[in-house]
Amino acid sequence: MKIGVFDSGIGGLTFVKELFNLVSNVEVIYFADSLNMPYGNKSREYIINRAEIIIDFLKSKNSELIISACGTVSSVLPDLQNYKNCENIIGVVKSSCLKAAKITKNNNIGVIATELSIKEKYYEKILLDINKNFKVYPKSCPKLAEIIEHNNNNLSNKNLDYIQSCVLYFAEKNIDTLILGCTHYPVVKKIISQILNNIKIIDSSIETAKFVSKILSKKNNYNFNYNQKKIEIYTSKLTNEFILNASNILSCDLSENIYIW
Repeated sequence: MKIGVFDSGIGGLTFVKELFNLVSNVEVIYFADSLNMPYGNKSREYIINRAEIIIDFLKSKNSELIISACGTVSSVLPDLQNYKNCENIIGVVKSSCLKAAKITKNNNIGVIATELSIKEKYYEKILLDINKNFKVYPKSCPKLAEIIEHNNNNLSNKNLDYIQSCVLYFAEKNIDTLILGCTHYPVVKKIISQILNNIKIIDSSIETAKFVSKILSKKNNYNFNYNQKKIEIYTSKLTNEFILNASNILSCDLSENIYIW
């Protein structure tokens, strides 16, 4: 089955990695809008426009299912004009919120995400729709996605200090569960876990991959016995750094699989 996946950069590949771990037969068409990343500091109108352009591209590649593997885009998916309420386009917000709601013990849930995601309050809306007694503590980290995009294999002390300054916000909030609201963030999940060592971390890439695998299991044309995983990557800005960092996430050489668009 052919699945389209998109993000502002390499972050959505953390979702692809988890999906490849769960399913045996899938072809991914991935789009990274690297020329325009980060998305978190852009306007909602700009993000909606870019999302629709990219979805059009992925549909032209015959994608049967499209995943917005971007927390920022997923926060504005309900406002897409051309694809409003389209069942074949899935974001990363709801599955993460459902998991957090299931495992929290004290009803205090943190969300770490991009500036626009936090401004949209979509994570809060979904969580409070599940349980109005939840207390949601959102925190934007405007620079984190871009730091990971360019330095995911070699974080400087300055970058580590920035991560700590973002995460320590939750230390006094009595949360027991933290949602990583950007698919870039799983790259530094171990670092976040070490800072907040008693807090359950919800990885949006893992939860969305589980959700998509369940969808595939219900499709009549999905062949579980056929073992083939393919990926084609398109990007609006192709650099050696992008190839290296993308390859690091999927733990394989992607230099022959990446194309400029």
